[in-house]
Amino acid sequence: MQKLLENEATFLKSLEDSIDSLKEGMKSIDDSKDLDDNTKAYLKDETLELVSSIEQLFKDHRRFYTNLRKSVMFDSFEKKEK
Repeated sequence: MQKLLENEATFLKSLEDSIDSLKEGMKSIDDSKDLDDNTKAYLKDETLELVSSIEQLFKDHRRFYTNLRKSVMFDSFEKKEK
């Protein structure tokens, strides 16, 4: 169970780092003087799509790890009841 929790924490940290990086990317897009407005709009849209994908990944991850923890914790009891 400890390894499961460590893996989950590592995964969540990587998602957090990715979101932080995307926030910095959005800021640099806004601050860029080398990009025209169309390019900025395109890059922002693509960044928001990435954020949406990461958000869905987070939701799927939570569901998976919740079910996995439930199985690890309670499957032995359910098997004894049968």
